[in-house]
Amino acid sequence: MFLIIGIFLIGIAAGYLLRRKAKVHEYSAKLINILVFVLLFSLGVSVGNNSSLTDNLVAIGFHAVLISLFAMGGSILTGIVYNRMIRKHEE
Repeated sequence: MFLIIGIFLIGIAAGYLLRRKAKVHEYSAKLINILVFVLLFSLGVSVGNNSSLTDNLVAIGFHAVLISLFAMGGSILTGIVYNRMIRKHEE
């Protein structure tokens, strides 16, 4: 755990020191995209290797879809309510 926090803090320090250089930002954005793709691929491989997970994928997928739909619905509803509150406040 301390290793992860240490690496995170080192990254923050490096970003702070290099934030004024435009080329570093351009390269870091590309590097972040590549690393995210590698992490997603690794996650897919680990899910594929987990037999208990793949055996129950239909049930897990159904619950994941339900949770996602309710989360999206709640976000949309909150946005609508917030938007109406702002409009009333501006008038």
